[in-house]
Amino acid sequence: MPLYHFRPFDFKTDGALVSRYLEETVQIGKMNPESMKKYTDGYLEFVLQKQRVNPEWFVMYCENNNVIGFAGAAQSEKYPTSGMISFLYLLPQNRKSGHGRKLEEYSIEQLRKCGCTKAILTVSSKNANAVQFYKKLGWEKIKENDEYPVIFTMRKNIE
Repeated sequence: MPLYHFRPFDFKTDGALVSRYLEETVQIGKMNPESMKKYTDGYLEFVLQKQRVNPEWFVMYCENNNVIGFAGAAQSEKYPTSGMISFLYLLPQNRKSGHGRKLEEYSIEQLRKCGCTKAILTVSSKNANAVQFYKKLGWEKIKENDEYPVIFTMRKNIE
């Protein structure tokens, strides 16, 4: 029987893997390679900064010590009762099996532990599977992104 667990993200062993996850996800929005590199580098720097605050915010999800996913969430510095899920990723062969829900629940729990009562995330409107997944878990669309029209924000009360 498989054993599933979360472990903190480690830049040395997980940085390239999370970059690949980001690239796969962002390709849905058709980002050019130069912008992609800038985006993934910026995201990994963001992860390292936030991990200094709480190493449990960014984690790898493992099945018998093999990484099958990643979850990232952090409390807002400006609005301490709000948090953001910055990235949830699950290998394609592990989707539609309840693991995505576990990633989302883990992230929400980490935000609750630091006093957050609501959470937001952004998602590409072109990623229909992700949008449907989040709606199924109670997330609601609240705002379109003016700079990137294919991206919108979703919110969930987590009290």
